[in-house]
Amino acid sequence: MKLSFLLTLVLAALTGALAKPPTFTADLSKETTRSLLENLSGLPPPIGGPIPEEEYLILRQPMTLVLSGGREFEGTLSDVRDGRVYFRQVQEGGEAVLSYPFDEVEEIFFPGAEIVSATIERVRSGELTEALPYLESIIGSRFALFPLLPPEDLSYFRALPLAALAVDNPAQAIAYVKAVEPFLTLPEDREELRDIELLGYYRLQLRDEARDRAEAWIEEEDRFNDSALGYFILAALQFEEADYEAALYTALRPIVFSGALPKSYLAPCYSIAITSAHLLDDPIERDKLFAEMADRGIPWEPLLVFRSARSGLANLELVSSDGQPLTIVVEDDHRENLIAEPPETSDPAPSLDPSGMVPL
Repeated sequence: MKLSFLLTLVLAALTGALAKPPTFTADLSKETTRSLLENLSGLPPPIGGPIPEEEYLILRQPMTLVLSGGREFEGTLSDVRDGRVYFRQVQEGGEAVLSYPFDEVEEIFFPGAEIVSATIERVRSGELTEALPYLESIIGSRFALFPLLPPEDLSYFRALPLAALAVDNPAQAIAYVKAVEPFLTLPEDREELRDIELLGYYRLQLRDEARDRAEAWIEEEDRFNDSALGYFILAALQFEEADYEAALYTALRPIVFSGALPKSYLAPCYSIAITSAHLLDDPIERDKLFAEMADRGIPWEPLLVFRSARSGLANLELVSSDGQPLTIVVEDDHRENLIAEPPETSDPAPSLDPSGMVPL
């Protein structure tokens, strides 16, 4: 399964009771939200709150710059522009700002390796709410240097938009995707960022953007056998428009071709296919799909989108294997289960050198 480790770790967070920081688009119209997201540049304001002052100061201690020929300079970052790094260094009698061209920089050793390692461990453990303020503080002190850092040392920052999505702030998640995507160029990073962005637009109910991205996602044939995310989003949008026949067809495609291997987002595809068949007055297809889903051990997932057909679902009765009635419609004050179970690959951690610093 190619769906990355980070995107799936947030399952427990999404289904649990999480603190919800205020979203910066909460009171905005869709048109205003769309305009803001289209014109983002750089890092958005942090939303996770402060970290302890002692740790904040550690992350902003001097870093070490290693230039070609082995020359080392310790100082704090002053600026990055015009292909040069500007470093503020303490010298006898005061301080000076010196600049070095990008092509002379061989390594950068950052402070706070223990804080970074602890943050990565929180991410691995699915503690994204707790990791969010640390990720924001870490990237705040390093983002200007991203053009100098290799993508393999930046992979763990894909947890940042994921953490924003986990605390139910999809606009912030999209903002972080736009900020880090130019620098996270490894295939697994780019796939996860696209998935988070797609989920973010769907969460914001920006349907045109979500549809465009879902259709583009589906066109990527290499994704077909690993995940059904694009099909789930597109089928949900079609269902919301009461195009139940199209929703049934879209949701069935990954189901028919899923085979015996696990597929992310297959459960909500079954849910949409079953409810669409019910609304199309096709009990044979509905019951066949529900029995197949149970045989494969795929859990039933209620979805927020089913609210759009609440009256038509009044007589849809589904029960679990132990005879308990299943919830059909998710209410406004409950969270949807949008993240699939984690695969065993794609570790987000950067490599650490023996000194415990994160190298360039």
